[in-house]
Amino acid sequence: MEFQLDSQTTERSPLRPRQRPPTTLRNLGHRQIEGLCAAVGIPEQLDRAIAAFNILSNTWGDRSVDGPRFKSDITDDSSPYEFSFGLDDQGFELRVLVEAQGSEGTPLAQWNAGWRLNEQLAQRYKLSLTRARLLAPLFQPQTPGLTFALWHAASFRSTEPAFRIYFNPQAQGRSNAMSLVLKALETLGMFGAAAWMRSHFAQSDANPIYFSLDLSDGPTARCKVYFAHPGATADGLESLLGGLGGHPPGHIRSFCQEMIGTTSPSPSRPIQSCLAFRGSSDLPCTITLHVPMRCYAPNDQVALERITTQLTPEEARAYSRGVHSLARRSLDKSAGIQTYASVRRENGRRRMTFYLSPEVYSTPWSTARRPGRG
Repeated sequence: MEFQLDSQTTERSPLRPRQRPPTTLRNLGHRQIEGLCAAVGIPEQLDRAIAAFNILSNTWGDRSVDGPRFKSDITDDSSPYEFSFGLDDQGFELRVLVEAQGSEGTPLAQWNAGWRLNEQLAQRYKLSLTRARLLAPLFQPQTPGLTFALWHAASFRSTEPAFRIYFNPQAQGRSNAMSLVLKALETLGMFGAAAWMRSHFAQSDANPIYFSLDLSDGPTARCKVYFAHPGATADGLESLLGGLGGHPPGHIRSFCQEMIGTTSPSPSRPIQSCLAFRGSSDLPCTITLHVPMRCYAPNDQVALERITTQLTPEEARAYSRGVHSLARRSLDKSAGIQTYASVRRENGRRRMTFYLSPEVYSTPWSTARRPGRG
């Protein structure tokens, strides 16, 4: 469905507080969470999201917004956190991805900080670290120069947040990434999934980039493998993944084309996929396509317009309010707030996710709120 944004969605958001610039990352995160929850109509999640954010940010929350202490691959400007909205027939779900950071900017220091955070989250929210501990010896960083070691994500929809972690499949070197992923699946007892992946990707140049794990031992707990597809066209992705994970024929191709505006993504800016597995199933229960919007839309206004063609008018207005609640510049000035758009299907239902950078460092707060800026 095509949807034309009306004038109300492009005006300065009434949710944007006119206050002095925040002095710490934690204060900024609180302000942004408040704006995002109000924008999409989930105020009941505000207190839960802020409480979780306080724990997730405890290694850097007191730092100034003046500049990053360490490089973080979560965002282009090294902001150590990122927001996202999940959207399905139950409405919007707020999510946050963070990197715990140690006293040094090395992969091992970040790994150790991440495990301390694991223990804090497990104690506070009664999470299970059983599966994570099984995989820790595989994914502990052994290669210098890794882009990350361990990330954490939280999602807010029910009375308690859900948490998951992200390991780096390249922890033992890029050439060993696929074999490490297969070994991780087998370590979890998912031999059928490992065999299917070994067979299905035998002739593909897919590059494993993340291995995600729900911090739960329940029957619906997932593990996910994320791939970059540097040589794949829209047709190639349809051939590799079409018809799997609930996607109807042609859906992957059309979504890719509609989001990037071409049938041939750049090899240096590849489309990504995520394969989720549960229990003893050999086949992925869902397959998600991730499109790096900031790489293919000339600015955030164009990215917004492309994304909202996939939404109902009501969803589009709510999503637009969310984007504007983060923006400290006119959307047509550059790209970067909307980093990825993704789609998956499960039980016949579509779920989309939109990833949003807080742009902590790319837009200085000292000039963020001058009159007339969009």
